[in-house]
Amino acid sequence: MPHFQHPCGKTQQYDFDFGRPGKVNFKTAFESEDGITVQYGLDDGELNGQLGALLPPELADLIDIAVAAYVADRLAIREGMDRSPAWHRSVNLVVPVRRLDLWRRANIPRALAEILEFLTEDQWQLQIGRRPSGAARAAESQGHLFGDQFGGPVNVSLLSGGLDSFVGTAAAIAREPQVHHVCVSGVANCRQGDRQKRQVRTLRSLQPLPLTHVRIACWLKRSDEIRQEPTRRTRGFLFLALGAAAAVAARVDRLWLYENGIGALNLPFAHGELGVTTSRSVHPRTLELMGTLVSLIADREFTVRNGSIFQTKAQMCADQSVAAVLDAIPLTFSCDAFPLRRRGATQCGGCTSCLLRRMALWNGSPGRDDAGDYRYDLCAPTSGLDDRHLRGVREMDWQAARITAALAEENAWQGLVSEFPAIARAQQALARQLDLPPGAAAEQLVGLYRRHCEELSRFPAATSARVHREAA
Repeated sequence: MPHFQHPCGKTQQYDFDFGRPGKVNFKTAFESEDGITVQYGLDDGELNGQLGALLPPELADLIDIAVAAYVADRLAIREGMDRSPAWHRSVNLVVPVRRLDLWRRANIPRALAEILEFLTEDQWQLQIGRRPSGAARAAESQGHLFGDQFGGPVNVSLLSGGLDSFVGTAAAIAREPQVHHVCVSGVANCRQGDRQKRQVRTLRSLQPLPLTHVRIACWLKRSDEIRQEPTRRTRGFLFLALGAAAAVAARVDRLWLYENGIGALNLPFAHGELGVTTSRSVHPRTLELMGTLVSLIADREFTVRNGSIFQTKAQMCADQSVAAVLDAIPLTFSCDAFPLRRRGATQCGGCTSCLLRRMALWNGSPGRDDAGDYRYDLCAPTSGLDDRHLRGVREMDWQAARITAALAEENAWQGLVSEFPAIARAQQALARQLDLPPGAAAEQLVGLYRRHCEELSRFPAATSARVHREAA
C-alpha cells in the first residue's frame, strides 16, 4: 500500500467532536486562517425514518469517519503540481467512535486507509477515542412506529441526481418491478435536492410498489468564503458510506450504483493528468475496497456494484425503459460545476462531463438534446467560442485519438494497457468482483472503448470544435 509524506514532514491534523446529541449529526466549527468560522454538518435522520430501523453504532461511526475525511479533504490544501512531492498530503483524523473495540482491530483501520489512499494518493491516519455515552442522534435513538416495512426483496441504490443515476435507476425498476427500490441521495445544495425529489416523482410512476427515497443533507456553511482544495476526491467515499449504511440498515448485502463505464474508469484526458487529478469515486477498485471495508464493519459479506460498468452513457440513455421518463431528462445534471450561479443556465457546456452528457443524448436519445441549459453551446459552429471554451472537447479528442490508436494494435487490450496502464487495475478488480476470467473482462472493456470512440465520431460538438480550430 503506497504512502506519501509531505516533503516538509508536515501532517495536517483535524479533530472532530461528534458528542453533541440531536437530530443533526454534528455542527462543530473550524476557524480558517483569516478568522472565518466554517460549520459542517450532516442530517442522516431519514436513514431511520424511511427505513424503519435504528442505525447500528458501527454504521454511525462509519458515517462520522466518512464526513470527517471529506471535510479534512476540502480544508487540506495541496501545494505544488501533481508530479511534485508537495502535491501529496499527510492527513491525521482524530475521531470519537461508539464501537472502540471494532475500530481498534488492525484490519479495519488498514482497510479504511487503503480506500482513502487509493482515492486521494495521500497518507491517511485515524486516531480514535471513545464517543461520550448518551450522545446518540435521531437515526440511532428514535425507533420507527411501523418496524420493518419491506417484507420482500429490496434493492438499495445511490441516486445522485445525475443523468446516469436517473436512467440507470429507471432501467433497474423496469427490470425488477416487483422489488422494493430504495434510492439514497446525498444532498449538498437546494438545487440538487429539488431536482432529486422531482426525479423520484417520475420514477415512482414506473414502480408498482412504493419507492423509498432516503435524503441525507450534508453541508459546509460559509465554505465559499475560504480557500478550499478543489480535487475533493473523498466526496465519493462519503456517498458510498451513506449508501452502504442504508443498505445494511435495510438488511440487504449489496449497494448498487449506475455510472457509465467511461466515466467510472475515467482515463486521463491529457498527458499531465496522473493519479489524484483523475477522480476515482466509482472506479471498480474503489467499489471493491468499499465492499471489503463494509464487510469488516458489518461482520458479513457486503458488495458494491456498478450496474452500468460495461455501458457507455449513450447506451444507458438508449435503454427502452428510458422512453417512459424522457420528459424528466432536463431535471438531471452532469456538469462538474453544477449548479452554475447564472440565470438561464445551470451547466457550463464546455467541461468533459457536459460534453459526455450531450454526446450520450445525441447518440442514445435523439431529439432530447438540452442545449438551452448550457452557458456555452459547443454543438453550434458559430457560437463565438475561444480556446478556453474548447478545452474540454480537445481533451476528449486527445483521449479518443490515443484510444483509437491503441485499439488498432494487433492485440487491442495490450494496446490499451500500454497507452493507459491504470486500466489494468480496473480489469483486475472487475474480474474479481464479477467472477469473470481476466480475458473476458478485458474483452468487455475493449468493446466499451470501441463504442465510445464511435459515438464521439458522430458527435457534432467534436466536428464543430475541429472546424473552429482549423479556421483559427
